[in-house]
Amino acid sequence: MMAERMTVKGSDYYDWLLSIPREKVICIDTETTGLDPKKDEILQVGIVDGNCNVVLNTYIRPDHRRRWPKAQEISGISWDTVKDAPEMWEVRDEIERIIADASLVVGYNIEFDVSMLEESGVNVDESKTYDVMEDCARVWGKWSNKKGDYLWMKLAEAAQKFDIDFDAHDAVNDATATVKVLYTMLTRWEFVEAEHANDAMKKRHEEFERTFKAENDKRMRVETAKTAVVFFLIVAAAATLFYSCSALVF
Repeated sequence: MMAERMTVKGSDYYDWLLSIPREKVICIDTETTGLDPKKDEILQVGIVDGNCNVVLNTYIRPDHRRRWPKAQEISGISWDTVKDAPEMWEVRDEIERIIADASLVVGYNIEFDVSMLEESGVNVDESKTYDVMEDCARVWGKWSNKKGDYLWMKLAEAAQKFDIDFDAHDAVNDATATVKVLYTMLTRWEFVEAEHANDAMKKRHEEFERTFKAENDKRMRVETAKTAVVFFLIVAAAATLFYSCSALVF
């Protein structure tokens, strides 16, 4: 059974997101030697702001890897592309400064990019990150009975849905497309409906919590009253027994 289309967060969050000046929003994308943050390395970092202005675009010379044939087929980045590029330690402080200055850090599957950056020694405040991909899946992804959830969409699919043209698998191009997808999807009626569904679910949950608490408080008051009555009866019975025994003795 398909789950209701519902955004990850409620309308308050998206209202806040839209209120942030676009120059204080950044989007990060990385091109890497592979998909394992523990083993693979970053080859390119691209950062753009909410106006699609390029904030940083740099290739990175990996510390260990010299060949990545599968990744090269996708991104076109080879050893020759990055051999004279700065190493991560040389740009780490600049990346951290850009992230620290931003009010919001977005990305498409940003969990992966953050993992790659953190494994490379870059500190990222994950509390101010937002994943565009997750909401795209919730609102427009195909349902999977096997996974019991909506499937993630590739960035190229999301961009195509919103008539956004770009050359994929370049960090800056991907980051720019992600920003365009973000601000376009937030205005679509499907997204607004899913947003309202989240608000309604949250309201139902809050009402349930209030009802549960009220019933639990009532039950506790009844149990406390019963306990008090039982205690009173026990004390009264003990007192009666005591006086009866005293009368027999005297």
